[in-house]
Amino acid sequence: MFEDIGNAVASGFEFVGEVVEEVVDVVVDTAEDIANAVIEFIRDAVNSVVDWIDYNIGGFVAGIARFIAGIINGILRLVEEIVRGIATIVRALGKAIGSLIRFDFAGFIRGLGDLALGVINLGIIIVRAVFGGYIVGGVIEQFERHELREFVENLVNERYGHRPDVHRDIRDKLGLNRVSWGLMLEAEHKVFMLDSVHVPLWKWHNEGTIDLYSLAGLLSFSPFSIQHPRTMVRTVSGSSTNNWFPVTRWVISRHLESQGREYRLRVFAMTPQAVAEKLELSVEKCAKLGIKLSWNWNHQFYIFNQQFPAHEIKEKDEYLFALGSQDRYVRDKGLRTGNSVEECRILALGAFHYQLKNGKEGFGQVGGRSISEGPDIDPCDTPDRTDSCCITVAKKDDNGNPAGSSVIHRDVWPSHALRYILPHEIGHYLGLCHYGHDGVQNIMFQLQANSIWDPGLVKYYYQSEPEFTLNDAKNVWRFILDQLGCCLSDKLKC
Repeated sequence: MFEDIGNAVASGFEFVGEVVEEVVDVVVDTAEDIANAVIEFIRDAVNSVVDWIDYNIGGFVAGIARFIAGIINGILRLVEEIVRGIATIVRALGKAIGSLIRFDFAGFIRGLGDLALGVINLGIIIVRAVFGGYIVGGVIEQFERHELREFVENLVNERYGHRPDVHRDIRDKLGLNRVSWGLMLEAEHKVFMLDSVHVPLWKWHNEGTIDLYSLAGLLSFSPFSIQHPRTMVRTVSGSSTNNWFPVTRWVISRHLESQGREYRLRVFAMTPQAVAEKLELSVEKCAKLGIKLSWNWNHQFYIFNQQFPAHEIKEKDEYLFALGSQDRYVRDKGLRTGNSVEECRILALGAFHYQLKNGKEGFGQVGGRSISEGPDIDPCDTPDRTDSCCITVAKKDDNGNPAGSSVIHRDVWPSHALRYILPHEIGHYLGLCHYGHDGVQNIMFQLQANSIWDPGLVKYYYQSEPEFTLNDAKNVWRFILDQLGCCLSDKLKC
Protein backbone atom coordinates (compact mmCIF):
# COMPACT_ATOMS: atom_id res chain seq x y z
CA MET A 1 0.00 0.00 0.00
CA PHE A 2 2.67 2.49 1.05
CA GLU A 3 4.71 1.58 -2.03
CA ASP A 4 1.70 2.27 -4.25
CA ILE A 5 1.20 5.64 -2.57
CA GLY A 6 4.88 6.44 -3.02
CA ASN A 7 4.78 5.49 -6.70
CA ALA A 8 1.65 7.56 -7.22
CA VAL A 9 3.23 10.64 -5.58
CA ALA A 10 6.48 10.14 -7.50
CA SER A 11 4.49 9.76 -10.73
CA GLY A 12 2.84 13.12 -10.06
CA PHE A 13 6.22 14.83 -9.81
CA GLU A 14 7.43 12.92 -12.87
CA PHE A 15 4.40 14.09 -14.82
CA VAL A 16 5.13 17.73 -13.97
CA GLY A 17 8.82 17.30 -14.79
CA GLU A 18 8.03 15.68 -18.14
CA VAL A 19 5.57 18.47 -18.98
CA VAL A 20 8.24 21.08 -18.28
CA GLU A 21 10.84 19.31 -20.41
CA GLU A 22 8.43 18.47 -23.25
CA VAL A 23 7.08 22.03 -23.47
CA VAL A 24 10.61 23.45 -23.59
CA ASP A 25 11.63 20.94 -26.28
CA VAL A 26 8.53 21.59 -28.41
CA VAL A 27 8.97 25.37 -28.33
CA VAL A 28 12.77 25.43 -28.70
CA ASP A 29 13.09 22.66 -31.30
CA THR A 30 10.28 24.07 -33.44
CA ALA A 31 11.77 27.57 -33.32
CA GLU A 32 15.21 26.19 -34.19
CA ASP A 33 13.79 24.15 -37.09
CA ILE A 34 12.04 27.23 -38.48
CA ALA A 35 15.22 29.30 -38.23
CA ASN A 36 17.28 26.52 -39.85
CA ALA A 37 14.76 26.16 -42.69
CA VAL A 38 14.92 29.88 -43.45
CA ILE A 39 18.73 29.94 -43.29
CA GLU A 40 19.00 26.84 -45.48
CA PHE A 41 16.64 28.38 -48.05
CA ILE A 42 18.79 31.51 -48.27
CA ARG A 43 22.02 29.48 -48.39
CA ASP A 44 20.69 27.27 -51.20
CA ALA A 45 19.60 30.36 -53.14
CA VAL A 46 23.03 31.95 -52.74
CA ASN A 47 24.82 28.75 -53.80
CA SER A 48 22.51 28.35 -56.80
CA VAL A 49 23.31 31.87 -58.00
CA VAL A 50 27.04 31.21 -57.63
CA ASP A 51 26.76 27.86 -59.41
CA TRP A 52 24.85 29.51 -62.28
CA ILE A 53 27.51 32.21 -62.67
CA ASP A 54 30.26 29.60 -62.45
CA TYR A 55 28.56 27.33 -65.01
CA ASN A 56 27.56 30.03 -67.51
CA ILE A 57 30.23 32.73 -67.11
CA GLY A 58 33.17 31.37 -65.13
CA GLY A 59 36.56 33.03 -64.87
CA PHE A 60 37.20 36.14 -62.79
CA VAL A 61 33.49 36.97 -62.46
CA ALA A 62 32.80 33.54 -60.95
CA GLY A 63 35.69 34.02 -58.51
CA ILE A 64 34.24 37.34 -57.32
CA ALA A 65 30.82 35.68 -56.98
CA ARG A 66 32.29 32.89 -54.86
CA PHE A 67 34.03 35.41 -52.62
CA ILE A 68 30.84 37.44 -52.05
CA ALA A 69 28.80 34.27 -51.53
CA GLY A 70 31.37 33.07 -49.02
CA ILE A 71 30.90 36.24 -46.97
CA ILE A 72 27.11 35.83 -47.06
CA ASN A 73 27.28 32.14 -46.15
CA GLY A 74 29.73 32.93 -43.34
CA ILE A 75 27.22 35.37 -41.86
CA LEU A 76 24.44 32.79 -42.28
CA ARG A 77 26.61 30.22 -40.48
CA LEU A 78 27.14 32.66 -37.64
CA VAL A 79 23.41 33.28 -37.27
CA GLU A 80 22.73 29.55 -37.48
CA GLU A 81 25.21 28.76 -34.73
CA ILE A 82 24.00 31.55 -32.47
CA VAL A 83 20.46 30.16 -32.81
CA ARG A 84 21.74 26.64 -32.13
CA GLY A 85 23.80 27.84 -29.17
CA ILE A 86 20.88 29.64 -27.54
CA ALA A 87 18.59 26.65 -28.25
CA THR A 88 21.12 24.31 -26.62
CA ILE A 89 21.28 26.46 -23.49
CA VAL A 90 17.50 26.78 -23.13
CA ARG A 91 17.00 23.08 -23.87
CA ALA A 92 19.63 22.12 -21.28
CA LEU A 93 18.00 24.39 -18.71
CA GLY A 94 14.63 22.73 -19.37
CA LYS A 95 16.29 19.31 -19.05
CA ALA A 96 17.90 20.22 -15.73
CA ILE A 97 14.69 21.64 -14.24
CA GLY A 98 12.50 18.80 -15.52
CA SER A 99 14.94 16.16 -14.28
CA LEU A 100 15.17 17.79 -10.86
CA ILE A 101 11.38 17.89 -10.50
CA ARG A 102 11.09 14.18 -11.27
CA PHE A 103 14.11 13.33 -9.06
CA ASP A 104 16.22 12.14 -12.00
CA PHE A 105 19.50 13.30 -10.49
CA ALA A 106 21.65 11.79 -13.27
CA GLY A 107 19.54 13.69 -15.80
CA PHE A 108 19.90 16.85 -13.71
CA ILE A 109 23.69 16.55 -13.79
CA ARG A 110 23.59 15.93 -17.56
CA GLY A 111 21.43 18.99 -17.97
CA LEU A 112 23.87 21.14 -16.00
CA GLY A 113 26.75 19.71 -18.03
CA ASP A 114 24.98 20.54 -21.30
CA LEU A 115 24.21 24.01 -19.96
CA ALA A 116 27.86 24.65 -19.13
CA LEU A 117 29.01 23.34 -22.52
CA GLY A 118 26.37 25.47 -24.24
CA VAL A 119 27.51 28.65 -22.50
CA ILE A 120 31.17 27.93 -23.29
CA ASN A 121 30.33 27.18 -26.92
CA LEU A 122 28.32 30.39 -27.28
CA GLY A 123 31.31 32.32 -25.94
CA ILE A 124 33.59 30.66 -28.51
CA ILE A 125 31.11 31.55 -31.27
CA ILE A 126 31.23 35.21 -30.27
CA VAL A 127 35.04 35.24 -30.17
CA ARG A 128 35.26 33.54 -33.58
CA ALA A 129 32.81 36.07 -35.02
CA VAL A 130 34.75 39.05 -33.62
CA PHE A 131 37.96 37.85 -35.27
CA GLY A 132 36.30 37.18 -38.62
CA GLY A 133 36.47 33.39 -38.52
CA TYR A 134 33.01 32.87 -39.97
CA ILE A 135 33.73 35.10 -42.96
CA VAL A 136 37.02 33.33 -43.68
CA GLY A 137 35.36 29.94 -43.28
CA GLY A 138 32.52 30.86 -45.62
CA VAL A 139 34.92 32.01 -48.35
CA ILE A 140 37.11 28.89 -48.02
CA GLU A 141 34.03 26.65 -48.25
CA GLN A 142 32.85 28.34 -51.45
CA PHE A 143 36.18 27.85 -53.20
CA GLU A 144 36.38 24.24 -51.98
CA ARG A 145 32.89 23.58 -53.40
CA HIS A 146 34.12 24.80 -56.78
CA GLU A 147 37.34 22.77 -56.60
CA LEU A 148 35.47 19.59 -55.70
CA ARG A 149 33.12 19.91 -58.67
CA GLU A 150 36.06 20.45 -61.03
CA PHE A 151 37.82 17.43 -59.52
CA VAL A 152 34.77 15.16 -59.93
CA GLU A 153 34.21 16.30 -63.52
CA ASN A 154 37.84 15.60 -64.40
CA LEU A 155 37.76 12.24 -62.62
CA VAL A 156 34.60 11.17 -64.48
CA ASN A 157 36.12 12.27 -67.79
CA GLU A 158 39.36 10.43 -67.05
CA ARG A 159 37.72 7.18 -65.92
CA TYR A 160 34.83 6.94 -68.38
CA GLY A 161 35.55 9.36 -71.21
CA HIS A 162 36.30 6.35 -73.44
CA ARG A 163 32.79 4.96 -72.83
CA PRO A 164 30.39 7.65 -74.10
CA ASP A 165 27.21 5.88 -72.95
CA VAL A 166 28.46 5.40 -69.36
CA HIS A 167 30.03 8.86 -69.34
CA ARG A 168 26.69 10.40 -70.30
CA ASP A 169 24.82 8.38 -67.65
CA ILE A 170 27.16 9.51 -64.88
CA ARG A 171 27.07 13.16 -65.86
CA ASP A 172 23.26 13.03 -65.93
CA LYS A 173 23.13 11.20 -62.58
CA LEU A 174 25.41 13.72 -60.87
CA GLY A 175 23.90 16.79 -62.52
CA LEU A 176 27.23 17.78 -64.06
CA ASN A 177 25.36 19.02 -67.12
CA ARG A 178 23.31 21.33 -64.93
CA VAL A 179 23.96 24.22 -62.58
CA SER A 180 23.79 22.25 -59.32
CA TRP A 181 25.36 18.85 -58.90
CA GLY A 182 25.76 16.02 -56.39
CA LEU A 183 24.99 12.34 -55.88
CA MET A 184 21.58 11.67 -54.32
CA LEU A 185 21.85 8.69 -51.96
CA GLU A 186 18.83 7.28 -50.21
CA ALA A 187 19.42 6.36 -46.58
CA GLU A 188 17.36 4.23 -44.22
CA HIS A 189 17.54 4.66 -40.45
CA LYS A 190 16.05 2.22 -37.95
CA VAL A 191 16.16 2.44 -34.16
CA PHE A 192 16.40 -0.75 -32.11
CA MET A 193 13.16 -1.38 -30.20
CA LEU A 194 11.93 -3.86 -27.58
CA ASP A 195 8.21 -4.68 -27.33
CA SER A 196 6.76 -6.31 -24.20
CA VAL A 197 4.46 -8.40 -26.41
CA HIS A 198 7.45 -10.35 -27.70
CA VAL A 199 10.03 -9.82 -24.94
CA PRO A 200 9.47 -10.33 -21.17
CA LEU A 201 10.68 -6.87 -20.21
CA TRP A 202 9.64 -7.45 -16.60
CA LYS A 203 11.88 -10.53 -16.45
CA TRP A 204 14.83 -8.79 -18.15
CA HIS A 205 14.44 -5.95 -15.62
CA ASN A 206 14.40 -8.31 -12.63
CA GLU A 207 17.43 -10.17 -14.00
CA GLY A 208 19.35 -6.91 -14.39
CA THR A 209 19.66 -7.06 -18.17
CA ILE A 210 17.76 -3.78 -18.48
CA ASP A 211 16.53 -1.10 -16.09
CA LEU A 212 13.13 0.13 -17.24
CA TYR A 213 13.22 3.12 -14.88
CA SER A 214 16.56 4.30 -16.22
CA LEU A 215 15.53 3.68 -19.84
CA ALA A 216 12.46 5.84 -19.21
CA GLY A 217 14.56 8.68 -17.80
CA LEU A 218 13.35 8.16 -14.23
CA LEU A 219 15.34 8.03 -11.00
CA SER A 220 17.35 4.83 -10.78
CA PHE A 221 20.50 3.81 -8.95
CA SER A 222 20.91 0.56 -10.91
CA PRO A 223 22.84 1.98 -12.59
CA PHE A 224 23.24 5.65 -11.71
CA SER A 225 24.75 6.73 -15.02
CA ILE A 226 25.37 10.33 -16.04
CA GLN A 227 26.36 9.17 -19.54
CA HIS A 228 23.08 7.34 -20.02
CA PRO A 229 21.91 7.64 -23.65
CA ARG A 230 18.66 9.36 -24.63
CA THR A 231 16.42 6.29 -24.63
CA MET A 232 12.62 6.24 -24.57
CA VAL A 233 9.84 4.08 -23.09
CA ARG A 234 6.25 4.40 -24.31
CA THR A 235 2.97 2.67 -23.64
CA VAL A 236 1.25 1.26 -26.71
CA SER A 237 -2.34 1.98 -27.72
CA GLY A 238 -4.89 -0.55 -28.93
CA SER A 239 -4.08 0.41 -32.50
CA SER A 240 -0.44 -0.61 -31.86
CA THR A 241 0.87 2.96 -32.06
CA ASN A 242 3.10 4.55 -29.45
CA ASN A 243 1.39 6.90 -27.02
CA TRP A 244 2.92 10.34 -27.18
CA PHE A 245 3.49 10.99 -23.48
CA PRO A 246 6.33 9.28 -21.56
CA VAL A 247 5.59 6.59 -18.99
CA THR A 248 5.67 7.22 -15.24
CA ARG A 249 7.00 5.20 -12.31
CA TRP A 250 3.44 4.03 -11.59
CA VAL A 251 3.06 2.52 -15.07
CA ILE A 252 6.40 0.72 -14.91
CA SER A 253 5.79 -0.57 -11.37
CA ARG A 254 2.38 -1.96 -12.39
CA HIS A 255 3.95 -3.60 -15.45
CA LEU A 256 6.63 -5.23 -13.30
CA GLU A 257 4.30 -6.34 -10.51
CA SER A 258 1.86 -7.90 -12.97
CA GLN A 259 4.71 -9.67 -14.79
CA GLY A 260 3.93 -7.79 -17.97
CA ARG A 261 0.16 -8.28 -17.98
CA GLU A 262 -0.60 -4.61 -17.30
CA TYR A 263 0.45 -2.03 -19.89
CA ARG A 264 2.12 -2.90 -23.15
CA LEU A 265 5.50 -1.16 -23.30
CA ARG A 266 7.97 -0.39 -26.04
CA VAL A 267 11.55 0.62 -25.33
CA PHE A 268 13.54 2.56 -27.95
CA ALA A 269 17.31 2.95 -28.14
CA MET A 270 16.94 6.65 -29.01
CA THR A 271 14.44 9.46 -28.67
CA PRO A 272 13.07 11.25 -31.75
CA GLN A 273 15.13 14.29 -30.73
CA ALA A 274 18.36 12.26 -30.67
CA VAL A 275 17.59 10.66 -34.05
CA ALA A 276 16.66 13.98 -35.69
CA GLU A 277 19.87 15.59 -34.44
CA LYS A 278 22.06 12.84 -35.92
CA LEU A 279 20.24 12.59 -39.25
CA GLU A 280 20.29 16.35 -39.79
CA LEU A 281 23.99 16.52 -38.94
CA SER A 282 24.76 13.68 -41.35
CA VAL A 283 22.96 15.48 -44.18
CA GLU A 284 24.92 18.67 -43.45
CA LYS A 285 28.32 16.96 -43.26
CA CYS A 286 27.83 14.72 -46.31
CA ALA A 287 26.88 17.77 -48.40
CA LYS A 288 30.55 18.80 -48.15
CA LEU A 289 31.40 15.51 -49.88
CA GLY A 290 29.06 16.24 -52.77
CA ILE A 291 26.59 13.69 -51.36
CA LYS A 292 22.89 14.50 -50.95
CA LEU A 293 21.49 12.19 -48.27
CA SER A 294 17.76 11.52 -48.34
CA TRP A 295 16.59 9.80 -45.13
CA ASN A 296 13.46 7.64 -44.83
CA TRP A 297 12.20 9.76 -41.89
CA ASN A 298 11.57 13.49 -42.03
CA HIS A 299 13.90 14.72 -39.29
CA GLN A 300 12.93 18.36 -39.80
CA PHE A 301 10.11 19.39 -37.49
CA TYR A 302 10.38 15.95 -35.92
CA ILE A 303 8.28 17.12 -32.98
CA PHE A 304 5.21 16.61 -35.17
CA ASN A 305 6.39 13.23 -36.48
CA GLN A 306 7.19 11.06 -33.45
CA GLN A 307 6.63 7.64 -35.07
CA PHE A 308 10.07 6.99 -36.52
CA PRO A 309 11.16 3.74 -38.25
CA ALA A 310 12.22 1.05 -35.78
CA HIS A 311 13.80 -2.38 -35.92
CA GLU A 312 12.34 -4.72 -33.33
CA ILE A 313 14.83 -6.88 -31.45
CA LYS A 314 13.93 -9.87 -29.32
CA GLU A 315 17.17 -11.32 -28.00
CA LYS A 316 19.61 -10.22 -25.29
CA ASP A 317 22.53 -10.46 -27.71
CA GLU A 318 20.76 -7.87 -29.84
CA TYR A 319 20.31 -5.51 -26.89
CA LEU A 320 24.04 -5.84 -26.17
CA PHE A 321 25.01 -6.13 -29.80
CA ALA A 322 28.16 -7.99 -30.82
CA LEU A 323 29.75 -5.85 -33.52
CA GLY A 324 31.62 -8.82 -34.93
CA SER A 325 28.35 -10.21 -36.31
CA GLN A 326 27.19 -7.02 -38.05
CA ASP A 327 27.69 -8.20 -41.67
CA ARG A 328 25.79 -11.42 -40.95
CA TYR A 329 23.13 -9.85 -38.71
CA VAL A 330 21.68 -7.43 -41.26
CA ARG A 331 21.39 -10.29 -43.77
CA ASP A 332 19.90 -12.78 -41.30
CA LYS A 333 17.27 -10.24 -40.19
CA GLY A 334 16.23 -9.43 -43.74
CA LEU A 335 17.60 -5.89 -43.63
CA ARG A 336 20.04 -6.69 -46.43
CA THR A 337 20.30 -9.54 -48.93
CA GLY A 338 23.91 -9.02 -49.98
CA ASN A 339 22.83 -7.82 -53.43
CA SER A 340 25.33 -5.22 -54.64
CA VAL A 341 22.61 -2.78 -55.73
CA GLU A 342 21.80 -2.29 -52.03
CA GLU A 343 25.07 -0.38 -51.69
CA CYS A 344 23.27 2.65 -53.17
CA ARG A 345 20.97 2.85 -50.14
CA ILE A 346 22.73 3.40 -46.81
CA LEU A 347 21.35 1.36 -43.91
CA ALA A 348 21.93 2.92 -40.48
CA LEU A 349 20.96 1.21 -37.21
CA GLY A 350 20.61 2.95 -33.86
CA ALA A 351 21.50 0.46 -31.12
CA PHE A 352 21.15 0.36 -27.32
CA HIS A 353 24.62 -0.99 -26.54
CA TYR A 354 27.26 -2.96 -28.36
CA GLN A 355 30.58 -4.45 -27.52
CA LEU A 356 33.85 -4.77 -29.34
CA LYS A 357 35.84 -8.00 -29.48
CA ASN A 358 37.75 -6.88 -26.37
CA GLY A 359 34.44 -6.62 -24.46
CA LYS A 360 34.49 -2.82 -24.25
CA GLU A 361 31.61 -0.63 -25.40
CA GLY A 362 31.97 0.72 -28.89
CA PHE A 363 30.82 4.00 -30.40
CA GLY A 364 29.98 2.82 -33.91
CA GLN A 365 31.03 0.62 -36.79
CA VAL A 366 30.64 0.10 -40.52
CA GLY A 367 29.76 -3.29 -41.95
CA GLY A 368 30.29 -4.68 -45.44
CA ARG A 369 33.64 -2.99 -45.98
CA SER A 370 37.15 -4.44 -46.17
CA ILE A 371 39.51 -1.88 -44.67
CA SER A 372 43.28 -1.64 -44.57
CA GLU A 373 45.22 1.51 -43.79
CA GLY A 374 48.68 2.82 -43.13
CA PRO A 375 51.78 3.75 -45.13
CA ASP A 376 52.67 0.13 -45.92
CA ILE A 377 49.37 -1.08 -47.38
CA ASP A 378 49.52 -3.19 -50.52
CA PRO A 379 48.47 -1.60 -53.81
CA CYS A 380 44.79 -0.76 -53.43
CA ASP A 381 41.93 -1.68 -55.76
CA THR A 382 40.85 1.95 -55.51
CA PRO A 383 43.57 3.78 -57.48
CA ASP A 384 45.15 7.18 -56.90
CA ARG A 385 44.13 7.58 -53.28
CA THR A 386 46.09 10.16 -51.30
CA ASP A 387 45.34 9.03 -47.74
CA SER A 388 47.14 5.65 -47.31
CA CYS A 389 43.71 4.06 -46.96
CA CYS A 390 42.26 1.15 -48.89
CA ILE A 391 38.56 0.35 -48.57
CA THR A 392 36.63 -1.99 -50.82
CA VAL A 393 33.07 -3.29 -50.72
CA ALA A 394 33.14 -6.67 -48.97
CA LYS A 395 31.44 -9.32 -51.10
CA LYS A 396 31.53 -12.11 -48.49
CA ASP A 397 31.46 -12.29 -44.70
CA ASP A 398 33.84 -14.41 -42.61
CA ASN A 399 31.78 -17.53 -43.35
CA GLY A 400 31.76 -17.03 -47.11
CA ASN A 401 28.16 -15.81 -47.27
CA PRO A 402 27.06 -12.57 -48.97
CA ALA A 403 28.02 -9.67 -46.72
CA GLY A 404 25.41 -7.11 -45.77
CA SER A 405 26.57 -3.49 -45.58
CA SER A 406 25.39 -1.07 -42.89
CA VAL A 407 26.49 1.40 -40.28
CA ILE A 408 25.59 1.15 -36.61
CA HIS A 409 25.77 3.87 -33.97
CA ARG A 410 24.40 4.80 -30.56
CA ASP A 411 23.63 7.91 -28.56
CA VAL A 412 26.49 9.00 -26.31
CA TRP A 413 26.69 11.86 -23.81
CA PRO A 414 27.84 14.60 -24.05
CA SER A 415 26.09 14.80 -27.39
CA HIS A 416 27.67 18.18 -28.15
CA ALA A 417 31.06 16.48 -28.46
CA LEU A 418 30.00 12.97 -29.56
CA ARG A 419 27.16 13.58 -32.00
CA TYR A 420 29.45 12.92 -34.98
CA ILE A 421 29.44 9.12 -34.67
CA LEU A 422 26.88 8.57 -37.45
CA PRO A 423 28.55 10.87 -40.03
CA HIS A 424 31.90 9.28 -39.04
CA GLU A 425 30.57 5.80 -39.84
CA ILE A 426 28.96 7.02 -43.07
CA GLY A 427 32.44 8.33 -43.94
CA HIS A 428 33.72 4.76 -43.62
CA TYR A 429 30.80 3.52 -45.73
CA LEU A 430 31.85 5.97 -48.44
CA GLY A 431 35.49 4.94 -48.39
CA LEU A 432 37.33 6.84 -45.64
CA CYS A 433 39.73 5.59 -42.94
CA HIS A 434 41.08 6.89 -39.63
CA TYR A 435 44.66 7.00 -40.87
CA GLY A 436 45.99 10.50 -41.54
CA HIS A 437 43.22 12.21 -39.57
CA ASP A 438 45.12 13.44 -36.53
CA GLY A 439 43.36 16.24 -34.67
CA VAL A 440 39.77 16.53 -33.43
CA GLN A 441 39.01 18.96 -36.25
CA ASN A 442 38.46 15.89 -38.45
CA ILE A 443 35.24 13.87 -38.49
CA MET A 444 37.30 10.75 -39.27
CA PHE A 445 39.39 11.20 -36.10
CA GLN A 446 39.40 8.28 -33.67
CA LEU A 447 41.04 8.51 -30.26
CA GLN A 448 42.60 5.03 -30.41
CA ALA A 449 43.99 5.54 -33.94
CA ASN A 450 44.95 9.20 -34.08
CA SER A 451 46.69 11.90 -32.10
CA ILE A 452 44.51 14.64 -30.63
CA TRP A 453 47.13 17.28 -31.38
CA ASP A 454 47.74 18.38 -34.93
CA PRO A 455 48.61 21.67 -36.68
CA GLY A 456 45.21 21.39 -38.38
CA LEU A 457 43.57 22.39 -35.08
CA VAL A 458 44.06 26.00 -36.23
CA LYS A 459 41.06 25.33 -38.47
CA TYR A 460 38.91 25.97 -35.42
CA TYR A 461 39.53 29.62 -36.16
CA TYR A 462 37.07 29.31 -39.04
CA GLN A 463 35.24 26.02 -38.38
CA SER A 464 33.24 25.36 -35.24
CA GLU A 465 33.12 21.56 -35.25
CA PRO A 466 34.73 18.49 -36.87
CA GLU A 467 34.41 18.43 -40.66
CA PHE A 468 35.19 16.31 -43.68
CA THR A 469 38.15 17.82 -45.52
CA LEU A 470 38.43 18.55 -49.23
CA ASN A 471 40.94 15.71 -49.43
CA ASP A 472 38.34 13.43 -47.80
CA ALA A 473 35.81 14.44 -50.45
CA LYS A 474 38.20 13.67 -53.30
CA ASN A 475 39.00 10.22 -51.89
CA VAL A 476 35.29 9.52 -51.40
CA TRP A 477 34.77 10.14 -55.10
CA ARG A 478 37.68 7.90 -56.03
CA PHE A 479 35.98 5.19 -53.96
CA ILE A 480 32.54 5.84 -55.48
CA LEU A 481 33.73 5.67 -59.07
CA ASP A 482 35.72 2.52 -58.38
CA GLN A 483 33.51 0.60 -55.94
CA LEU A 484 29.98 2.01 -56.27
CA GLY A 485 29.67 2.25 -60.04
CA CYS A 486 26.15 0.76 -60.02
CA CYS A 487 25.01 3.85 -58.10
CA LEU A 488 26.10 6.00 -61.06
CA SER A 489 24.98 3.95 -64.07
CA ASP A 490 23.05 0.73 -64.59
CA LYS A 491 25.81 -0.27 -67.01
CA LEU A 492 28.32 -0.50 -64.13
CA LYS A 493 28.66 -2.91 -61.23
CA CYS A 494 29.34 -2.43 -57.51
